[in-house]
Amino acid sequence: MLSAAAALLCLLVFMPIVQVGVNVFDEGFISAGAMLIRRGWLPMRDFFVIYGPGQYYVSAALFSVFGEDLFVQRVAHVLLLSLIGLGLLSLARRLGATRGAQVWLLVAYVAVNALFMPTPGYAAVLACGLLLWAGVVLVEGLSGERQSRLVQASVLIGVAGLVRWDFGIFGLVTAATAALAHGRLRLRWRALAALFGPALLVWLLLFVPFVMAGGWERWWAEVPVFHSREFAEWRGRPVLRPTVWALARAWAQGDMGSVSETVTLLLAVCLPLVLALPTMVVAGMRLWRRASTAPVDLLAWVLALLTLTLLNQVRVRSGLPQGLPAFYAALPLAPYLWRACTSPAGRRAVAALAALVLVMPAVSAVQVWCQAVWNTEPVALPRASHVRVDGRDREAWKTYGAMLRHLSTCLPPQARLFSGVQDTSRLYVNDAALYFLTDRLPATRWVEMEPGLTNSSRAQAALARDLLEPTVGAAVLWQRVSNEPNATSRSNGVHTVDETVAVRFAPGRRFGAYEVRFRADTGPPDTTQCDSGK
Repeated sequence: MLSAAAALLCLLVFMPIVQVGVNVFDEGFISAGAMLIRRGWLPMRDFFVIYGPGQYYVSAALFSVFGEDLFVQRVAHVLLLSLIGLGLLSLARRLGATRGAQVWLLVAYVAVNALFMPTPGYAAVLACGLLLWAGVVLVEGLSGERQSRLVQASVLIGVAGLVRWDFGIFGLVTAATAALAHGRLRLRWRALAALFGPALLVWLLLFVPFVMAGGWERWWAEVPVFHSREFAEWRGRPVLRPTVWALARAWAQGDMGSVSETVTLLLAVCLPLVLALPTMVVAGMRLWRRASTAPVDLLAWVLALLTLTLLNQVRVRSGLPQGLPAFYAALPLAPYLWRACTSPAGRRAVAALAALVLVMPAVSAVQVWCQAVWNTEPVALPRASHVRVDGRDREAWKTYGAMLRHLSTCLPPQARLFSGVQDTSRLYVNDAALYFLTDRLPATRWVEMEPGLTNSSRAQAALARDLLEPTVGAAVLWQRVSNEPNATSRSNGVHTVDETVAVRFAPGRRFGAYEVRFRADTGPPDTTQCDSGK
């Protein structure tokens, strides 16, 4: 009964919220990548991807069945979040959660997702769900010494790695540590082969060919090396200190809405560590003392390990939704630690504190849901059904829709489009959704323009050459700059793309923060064909 209520609650809360606005960067490059796959393009070789290609193929499959519309991806996203919520309830029951603890977990999960809704198609959500599933199967295999379950867990880890290669590594690290914690498997090489072999085989058969097709040197330079050396410089953003200061300002100004939001953010960011570290101690001591491993303690150990490895998500951008995978994995640990507390008075105190902590997120989530349901208006965007926007942003979105229709009418279907920014030397993000929403192929492999990569001297030179191709018909420049405390807030001094655009494309119409430029050598399009964009 609780599971049915949980599924219904997730659907009713998440669906209105996910329909508000369009995330033109993250949602844009995921949907555009799926569109390109359906047109024969290959990830990394033909368009840049910073993680595994799995999520793009999932979205492409959905588009193939239900049609190319953002609404399709959003419905799938809500269903996935609902399934993860049900999975977390199942994990909590396995860890001995009472009905009250399950309700607490459900409210916490729904409230945090409502406030910090991850982008539809966000690869980390699917990969996290696969790892949680793999963790359950792994514990069943280790506890019962069932090699078939170990193989299944390994396959799930391998598939998670196809979606996010770093999550696949986290899964293998967790599996290896859990196997070592289970003393009876230390010298059983057949069981260890069953645990690690399938995941490695999945990557060998499905991930390595993708890397080789795109050029392993390029993948190595643009993904692992860039992540380890430069990603933090370009994308780093602290969250704890700024959030504490924001909380102090909101409290001083009496802005209870902002107080609630900042408190929720702090709780959600800190909760994984608060739950995972004590669980490692409690479950570790129990596993160490027992000759045979208890499934409950081993499951808690695995979830705590997953939580700690998934915290790598917030190494650079230490906030939400980057921290949601670790938050998901940590939630079922709360009832486990509550049961580990043997003092009745201590249990009552912890339960009271947990209920009190949940008040602000729940109230804020209700406010967000009410805003999404009653204070939004529909806006007409091509290939994006049922999008709603805040009334205060209505005119901006209407202008955006007019630009999309202008491009769709004026730019021939076979012509390619470049979605860039007005100052590439200060690149932050680009509007990758333009390719999908206008149904036009990109002029470059940089569908997702990544600071530190796309705005480098080498990449800008290659991008400038792409813009000189005769198939490129238009460039859309977004006036978007960053004030974050990282390298995106200042110019890197490279303007090769900007100079090429200025020569190749004639100044054109402005739509709010966007400027649409068409090829200068072919002249402006026939305005009689572009009435729908006026």
